[in-house]
Amino acid sequence: MATNRLTQKELRAPDAFQRVGGEARHWMEVHRTALVWAVVVVAVGAVAVAVASSLSTRGEERAARALGAALQSLDRPVGEPTPGESQKPFATQAEKDRSLAGSLTSFRSEWGSTVSSTTAALPLAGAELRLAQPDGAQTHFSDFLARAASKQILRAAALEGEGLAWEAKGQLDRALDAFDRMSREDSAGFLAGMGLYHRARILALQGKKVEAAKAYQELVTAQPGTAASRLALDRLSLLAAEGIRPPAMAPVVPDAG
Repeated sequence: MATNRLTQKELRAPDAFQRVGGEARHWMEVHRTALVWAVVVVAVGAVAVAVASSLSTRGEERAARALGAALQSLDRPVGEPTPGESQKPFATQAEKDRSLAGSLTSFRSEWGSTVSSTTAALPLAGAELRLAQPDGAQTHFSDFLARAASKQILRAAALEGEGLAWEAKGQLDRALDAFDRMSREDSAGFLAGMGLYHRARILALQGKKVEAAKAYQELVTAQPGTAASRLALDRLSLLAAEGIRPPAMAPVVPDAG
């Protein structure tokens, strides 16, 4: 995924232990979104099955079953083959994403404006984003958001992806808009606090580091114990190492969670 990498200056901490800890947590941050998208595509598969069993029109039912077939590459592992595996693994995650993107593109071309086609736009966009294709990803995230129901729980993931796509394209103001919408729409807490976290990240990228520190602190206060708050605490520590603190900031207490 296209996530912000800390500069060497930002990674500089008071001692080696803190530096190593920050880098380890950053690795988790870089890979968090990929893990979330693994959950998302599994959820999409479940939606396809539910649609197939509940829709009354034959065309929508056929489309839902075809989507299930298009998602079959999700079951294939990545890496070296092991004895007893029924499917040949993909050599790399990129190869798996290219396969997924190809099958979903073909599926959407055939099934047009069906509910399943809307659903397929989400894992397709996720694969494109991981493949460093932000233009296609942004288009498909936007398509999903335009057509998905307003209470669809996966809208939060689509808004996160849309924001990351705008960020990858260097359009930070649009990324901020997407992350702000993510915070407003994620009433179910599917990605609790992550919209606020990304907002603070973008402020820092824009050089507004005091504002970013304030936003991180507000997140820690509003969403204690979440993955987002733990990431925010790390960013606050890194900013503090540069002498940057939010106004009237209380001492940063390590998250007990």
